[in-house]
Amino acid sequence: MLSGYTANTPRPGEPTTPPRVVTERAPRHVRGASVPVTSPLSPTSPTGVISPYNSANRGSYEIVGTSSLKKDDVKHLRNSSVSHFRTLSRLTDEDSAREFGGTVDSGEEVAGMHGRKRLQRAPTENMTSWERMTWMDKRRQYIQAYEYLCHIGEAKEWMEDCIGEPIPPIVELEEALRDGVALAKLTRVFAPELVPRIFQSAKLQFRHSDNIDRFFRFLRKVELPEIFFFETTDLYNKKNIPKVIYCIHALSFLLFRLGLTNHAIGNLVGKLEFTEQEIQKTQKGLDMAGVSLPSFRGVNKHFEVEEPEPVESEEDRVNRELKEMESAILGFQAWIRGSMLRMRLGDLMEELWDAEYSVMFLQARIRGMFARTAYNYHADVSSWASTIQAQARGFLARQQFQEQQKYCSKNQAIFARLQAQIRGNKLREQIAVQRLQLERKEKPITALQSSIRGFLVRQRLGTEAEEVYENEPAIASLQSLARAAIVRRNLATQLSAIAEEEEPITQLQAAVRGALVRKQMQQDSQAMEEVQEPMINLIAKARGALVRIKQKERLQAIAEEEESITQLVAKARGALVRKHHQERLAAIAEEEEPIIDLQALAQGFLVRQAYDCMLDELDDSTEEVIELQAKIRGAMLRLELDNLLLDLKDEEESIIGFQAAIRGATIRCACDEIVFAIADEEEAILELQAAARGHIQRTRFQSKLKHYRDNMDKVIKLQSFVRTKQMGEAYKSLMSDNNPPVNTVKNFVHLLNDSDFDFEQEIKFEELRKEVVRHVRANDLAESYVEQLDVKIALLVKNKITLDEVIKHQKHFTGHVGNILSNTGMASSDPFDLKALNKASKNRLEKYQQMFYALQTEPQYLSRLFLRIREQNTPDKELKRVENLVMGIFGYSQKRREEFYLLKLIARSVQEEVSRCSRPEDFLRGNFFYVKIVNSYIRSPRDRKFLRLLLGPLINEEFINNEQLDLESDPLQIHRASINNEELRTGQRSTRDPDLPRHLAITDAITRAEFIHHLEQLKELSLEFLRLLENNIDHMPYGIRYIASQSLAALVERFPEVSPSALSQIVLHFVYQKYLSPALNGPDAFGIAAKGLSPKDKKNLTTFSKLMNQISLGRVFAQDDMLLQPLNEFVLSMASPRFRDGFKQLINIPEIGVRYGIDEFEDLTAKQRPTLYIKMSDIFSIHSLVASELEFICEPGDAMRDTIQELGSVQANEADFKLAAGEAEICLQLDARARNLEDPESERKQLWVETKRCILYIIRVQQGRDLMEILVKPVTGEDEERWDELREEEERELKARGKSRRAYGDTAVMDIHAMSYAQLKRLCLESILHLEHLGLITRSNSYQDLLSSIATDIRLKSSRRKSRLSDISRITDTLADLSKKTAYLESQLASYNDYIDQAMLTLHAGKGARPKSGVFTGKGLMGIINGKGVMPFSRQWSHMRELEKQGRVPKFGSYKYTAKQLAEKGVLVEMNGWDREGWGRVEITLGSDEVGVFCVEVTEGQMVVPGEGGRVRLEDMLQMQFHGNQFMLLCDGMLKFNVNLFLHLIFRKFYRDE
Repeated sequence: MLSGYTANTPRPGEPTTPPRVVTERAPRHVRGASVPVTSPLSPTSPTGVISPYNSANRGSYEIVGTSSLKKDDVKHLRNSSVSHFRTLSRLTDEDSAREFGGTVDSGEEVAGMHGRKRLQRAPTENMTSWERMTWMDKRRQYIQAYEYLCHIGEAKEWMEDCIGEPIPPIVELEEALRDGVALAKLTRVFAPELVPRIFQSAKLQFRHSDNIDRFFRFLRKVELPEIFFFETTDLYNKKNIPKVIYCIHALSFLLFRLGLTNHAIGNLVGKLEFTEQEIQKTQKGLDMAGVSLPSFRGVNKHFEVEEPEPVESEEDRVNRELKEMESAILGFQAWIRGSMLRMRLGDLMEELWDAEYSVMFLQARIRGMFARTAYNYHADVSSWASTIQAQARGFLARQQFQEQQKYCSKNQAIFARLQAQIRGNKLREQIAVQRLQLERKEKPITALQSSIRGFLVRQRLGTEAEEVYENEPAIASLQSLARAAIVRRNLATQLSAIAEEEEPITQLQAAVRGALVRKQMQQDSQAMEEVQEPMINLIAKARGALVRIKQKERLQAIAEEEESITQLVAKARGALVRKHHQERLAAIAEEEEPIIDLQALAQGFLVRQAYDCMLDELDDSTEEVIELQAKIRGAMLRLELDNLLLDLKDEEESIIGFQAAIRGATIRCACDEIVFAIADEEEAILELQAAARGHIQRTRFQSKLKHYRDNMDKVIKLQSFVRTKQMGEAYKSLMSDNNPPVNTVKNFVHLLNDSDFDFEQEIKFEELRKEVVRHVRANDLAESYVEQLDVKIALLVKNKITLDEVIKHQKHFTGHVGNILSNTGMASSDPFDLKALNKASKNRLEKYQQMFYALQTEPQYLSRLFLRIREQNTPDKELKRVENLVMGIFGYSQKRREEFYLLKLIARSVQEEVSRCSRPEDFLRGNFFYVKIVNSYIRSPRDRKFLRLLLGPLINEEFINNEQLDLESDPLQIHRASINNEELRTGQRSTRDPDLPRHLAITDAITRAEFIHHLEQLKELSLEFLRLLENNIDHMPYGIRYIASQSLAALVERFPEVSPSALSQIVLHFVYQKYLSPALNGPDAFGIAAKGLSPKDKKNLTTFSKLMNQISLGRVFAQDDMLLQPLNEFVLSMASPRFRDGFKQLINIPEIGVRYGIDEFEDLTAKQRPTLYIKMSDIFSIHSLVASELEFICEPGDAMRDTIQELGSVQANEADFKLAAGEAEICLQLDARARNLEDPESERKQLWVETKRCILYIIRVQQGRDLMEILVKPVTGEDEERWDELREEEERELKARGKSRRAYGDTAVMDIHAMSYAQLKRLCLESILHLEHLGLITRSNSYQDLLSSIATDIRLKSSRRKSRLSDISRITDTLADLSKKTAYLESQLASYNDYIDQAMLTLHAGKGARPKSGVFTGKGLMGIINGKGVMPFSRQWSHMRELEKQGRVPKFGSYKYTAKQLAEKGVLVEMNGWDREGWGRVEITLGSDEVGVFCVEVTEGQMVVPGEGGRVRLEDMLQMQFHGNQFMLLCDGMLKFNVNLFLHLIFRKFYRDE
């Protein structure tokens, strides 16, 4: 049966093809699709054919087997380079926001960080222009405070869920946590046994530390890693509250992993809102604390359980590979089916073209028949179908109800257990609520009970203490026996219970294992059955395709040779026939006469016989003859008719015209009748047609819409694939073609804009650069401290100074390099955020910014200063300080701009120093200061990486791993080594003399051969080094190559009479000596050596370096190296020329401006001013240095003189600025306004840039083949509307991002957005005509030069991004190296601190004749009497004797005083709970069993006061003394001591300072 047919409407330009009749096919299931592929006759396909050539389905053709595109994939398209993908992502986000109702709107998020709320720009109506430019810099510093508050909110929410009661708000939580009450409550929830009571008081007291200690015990119980712990002072004294919040976060994830909580801490970043004052207050608190925030994002990764990776079986591997190749196989199958379909379609089209009129008539008849049949059928079946559907619905409803009843009755026991569990959970929740209510009322009762119990315990303790001490051994033995009996009884009970239930347990385990195995086998069989049919179909199709391919190949081969085979067969047949014919002719020729006679007789007989037969037949066939004659007459008549038809054919055109006129008249008459009949019912017919068309169109639209919705993911993925391929080809055209087309440039215009990713990369780079500067300064400070401490310890060892002086020096340093880093934090990211500065100080700060900008960009100042420093013979210590200051000015060359200006400074300094050289050799011998700057510059991670690449294979393989390598060049040493090897090998004394002179040792044959072998190895190693250098010369960093090229240029200009090759040799030796030689001589310092160097390796490297030094100099070995003189010819003729050739390639580099993309006008045109992170002390040091040498470095009338004069006195500025910023670092925004540069091409450049900017907008509004066609197009209303939409889109982007990042936006002069599109186009045409007049462009190539320039800008933008990524990688390597140096300094500092601690321990142990154990050494009474400390039979003597009997003698001594004695000394100020009169009965014991830790114990008579003891650290008391605290509380606040007098007592008793 023919399907319903809808003709396709061809698009303009496509050939019209007749429709195709499609037969019905059975639906098939395709692997990889969630549902079977739609049948060709499915209602989702209105034409019955799913084909990419079908206009109704074009754009939605389904690629079978592709995976669906998830919603997250669509979201990721927001950062796509294709505008259509970004629009699709935006629409999807809008729909999802309405669907899910997220807390943070997509427009308020930070790009790439889901959930983080964007800090919106404040209203700008009342802002100045400067504030509008720098608002983001001011607000960016608050992002850290905002995220920190969100993390506090996360901890607060989790703690409230755990303890079941509210805690103070987020902004007050830091202060509320100090007493440890909340932490103790949290501990009591999970470990009640650890929290017998919680100390609470409105005023913060030292006893609150007990709450914190209980929290610590809980952390150790759950085995939280030590890395997450915080110190008590971090919380109690608010030294590091962020670490406390970090610990709570880690604890939540640990408890969640252990199953103690139902959830871990959530993520509230971007979901909370705080006021501006709260964020500013938090940021200020973080700055004052000087601590770095931990990384909260990755804390959950420390508690994730790694699952073992499954082992892939062979079947899984096959399935995986088939799955990976599924898209390719399905694509190939689809391509084959498409090809076959198109071939059949072509054949069918030809047949339909031939029968077009008949098909159209047949289709009309069929449509009418179908319409009538369908109408009658629907009328007859309507009532019957309704009845059947109602019965079916009833049957299905009854069946579903019965199944539900069966299921409920089957699982009644499960439902009962579930209900019981639910009731149990509700009951437990009620019990928990009641328990919580009881616990809330427990506090006053507990306090009263504890007071009563304490009183009763203290009362009983006095009477029971003696009994307990007397019966202590018996009680201990009794307790041990009782514990053992209980343990044995429990163990026996458990063993008996297990033995009784052993058989049921074993059976239960076996049943469970069997059930699991059967379940797994059933799942495996089901999986195999599911994939069996598709696999068989796939294999069958593949085999069929292979067979058809082979058969087709054979047929093609036969078809190619068909003609030759046919000719061969014909020739063979011809030859056989001719041969047979010749044989017959020969036989006939032999019997020719008899045959002729016989033939004559036969012919006569046959003729007569035939004549007789013919007469008989004529007689018998008279009627047939008459009939034959009639047929002949008919044939003759038909012949005449044919002639007549031929005549008519000659007049066919006139006859056809006549017939057409007659038919036309007839049809017109009929049509007029029909028209007259239709005219009467025209309105009804029109309404019917409109309704029919509307119904048909709605049906088609709904089916198409349903099809698109069902396959939306696949359609999107197909569109993405096609567009990605097109965009990739267009991008290749843009990056490779010199003249890209206008559409290609239009598609990639957005690449000129600065994206959020670029902005974040810039921020990341600035942060890393700031970190590098801070680390460098911290390492310098730590290194200086370590050096000074080393000197102090050396003087202490020689008894030149005392230990107190070393300790005083140690107090200036906190003992850890990281503390320096934390103390060198930025005071502010905004230089004008120094609130204490008055107007004059701010003006001076701006002058400092101008001064540092001039020092960076004007190399003549510092180069003259370098010259002055060399001439004054400045000490090395001062040189090091100046070197650090200069590197600080250029930010340690961590940024592209600073590196550019540092290289310009080095080049200028080289020129000035070379200009003062009298001979070329002075360039190598001079002690120039710029060489120190070069040494600091070339020790970067980038250069270290290159040196590892260059020298790593050579040193590791040829020197370190090659144990046979020996480059000894002394014949005497070679001779003795060979003798030793001979004796070791033979076991007999050698006959050769080991004490020969050197000139005789070389005559020995073995020695001479070994000596020559060593020289050959030296040659091979030097050639290998040169080969590696030639292969890696292009990877050498640009900086050292630029310095070499500028040095050579300066030498050539200064010494024109010297040959360039000689000057090249000098610079080559400079590069080797300063850059390559240190790495060769010390590869372990550069990270080149894979393992440590042995003395033999170091000696071989020294010899090799000596040879390379001569090669770089181009000189032979002199008498000092007489043993290496055999290599002179090799050095001069082979190695040195090859080295010089490599040097030519080394200095072949692009210009520095091209390499870095910077010119001297960049800072003047950029909106963002360059920044410099520098310490306040360094600012004043540089100011003092420049001011002291101002007459030498500045010419008369120089702007620098005015700047220094306006700055005034260094001492006055230092006092003003230190009052506001102290010693912290600040960020200077360098000011380029004082720089007066005039560019003669500025107007032309500005016109060129503005024209390109206008063209970027024009090509986005109008389209055309080239730029000329677009420019000459008239402006229409649609163009104006598109222009308005473009402006509105950019304004929305401007509001969202806070500032413009459009292409050429930094140099924009004209306000294009205020123009109409016609004005914009007129302005662009005027600019183009002006540029054409200047000769910069021409209309002969349709102004292609402008498009090529824009494409070049796009390519440069890409290279800038790559350069920034490389800079980030380089600066990250720098941070890693600085961290290694920090670790090294820490190890040195730790060793020195251990030495000082050991010295203090020795001093603690005894000074003079004091025993090492403090007081008692075990020598008895005479030992005490002979010592210096204790008088016999005194209170102290009795106290120490009692401690010795009990075996509790502290390691560093113990002293007992009455409270009255300490009060008389002024040490004890107050003692709560005791009358002043009873202080004489209270004894206070001071002891020390640990270095720097002292224990205080309070006793009354023989009874120790319970709970009234305390531990105090010496460093805590010194800290309190440093902060000016006069008093301190001990023993839970009972004792109040005077800090200074208590320290004096401890020093006098334990350190013997008197």
